[in-house]
Amino acid sequence: MHRVLQSVIFKRVRMALGLGRAGSRVQDAVDLAIARLVKTRTIVKSLDGSLSLPGTELTQVRVPDDDENSK
Repeated sequence: MHRVLQSVIFKRVRMALGLGRAGSRVQDAVDLAIARLVKTRTIVKSLDGSLSLPGTELTQVRVPDDDENSK
């Protein structure tokens, strides 16, 4: 099972869209999409702010390295 920080999701969305930087409009859109997924219980937001699929538990922790694509 994996948990992902919201900041990592935002970074990956930026990369997928080919954006070097993203302003508040992109950040707001990502935040809104995540909020809707949490509201519909498609994903779960933990107390630490990480996101995961419902009904799963954390089994291991992966620490990002210096590789830009792994963060």
